Amino acid sequence: MKNILIALSDRDLLRSYGELLKTDGWNVTEAFDGLQAMKALADGETKAAMIDQSLPRAGLKELLLEAEERHTPVVLALSDRWAYETSVKEAGKESGAVAGKVTYPFPPDELLSILQTIYCAEEKEGS
Repeated sequence: MKNILIALSDRDLLRSYGELLKTDGWNVTEAFDGLQAMKALADGETKAAMIDQSLPRAGLKELLLEAEERHTPVVLALSDRWAYETSVKEAGKESGAVAGKVTYPFPPDELLSILQTIYCAEEKEGS
């Protein structure tokens, strides 16, 4: 089952990407803040995640460490001005969970391509 967590601080983008991924066959769990995202990761059902770099109520580093512990690959959603910020790079380097990144604004096909690669790798591991 293709279960994904989308954790974005912008509610409109959260809904838009949620609908896009549902149309692509994913079961989507949406989180608007870091605590909701942490809870969703902890339930163990999430097979992939797209996490905004700047969610309120939880740090990126903590979210990535939780994802890594759960073996959940993460696509980081980065804003232009923060894309190369040291703190984001460092959080990503310390976690083996980061499987890809997208920088706003990004075309939906870019996200779908990264997630397809993640899903195929997960399926291959599972067989």
